[in-house]
Amino acid sequence: MTTPDLGTKNGSPPPDKEAVRNTAVPPTTPYSYTYAYREPEPTGFAAYQPAPAQIERAAYWRRFTRLYVILPLSILSGIILILSIFLLYLAIWPATEQTRPFLSAVADILVIIFLLVVTFFFALILAGIFGAGFAYRKYWRQQPDSALKKYGYIRILLWQIDSLIDKPIPYINKFSKNIADLIIKINALLAYVESWLAQLKNLIIRSEPDG
Repeated sequence: MTTPDLGTKNGSPPPDKEAVRNTAVPPTTPYSYTYAYREPEPTGFAAYQPAPAQIERAAYWRRFTRLYVILPLSILSGIILILSIFLLYLAIWPATEQTRPFLSAVADILVIIFLLVVTFFFALILAGIFGAGFAYRKYWRQQPDSALKKYGYIRILLWQIDSLIDKPIPYINKFSKNIADLIIKINALLAYVESWLAQLKNLIIRSEPDG
């Protein structure tokens, strides 16, 4: 039994499959918008572009810091943390005659190490202060002779402040003198007017018939 060919209906040729596929209604897709965000351009120090040698030195110092600073400190911190947890375990656990001397000895050692570290840091601070003072004195001696070298920064600074204070004093004295002269003239004028009114009053009183 053969199936009837739909394309040969009414004697018309069969439709091309590719043409049928091309004439199909395309699916509707919503419009999509793409917004491009522009990053703000750096300014000032942020706009500086380092040289290749500077980038290489920065990478070297980064590797040096990780290998010789961060790694040893991390290992030391881990050891201290493990030791602290172990000592805490021995202290919390019911102490025995064997653990008590051990804990006491470790506590003494930690106190001694702490005191040594504090002493070392204070020694570094004092050495830095004395070294800075010695270097400053050496630098000061190499300077040419001047009032600054003879009297020092503080005294020169105080003298400059004193000179700044003394500058407006003549203007203040002149202004005060002008104000005082004006007040004296006003008082003299008021006294003259008062005496003139008093004389006028006496003349009026004398000219009255009952006077």
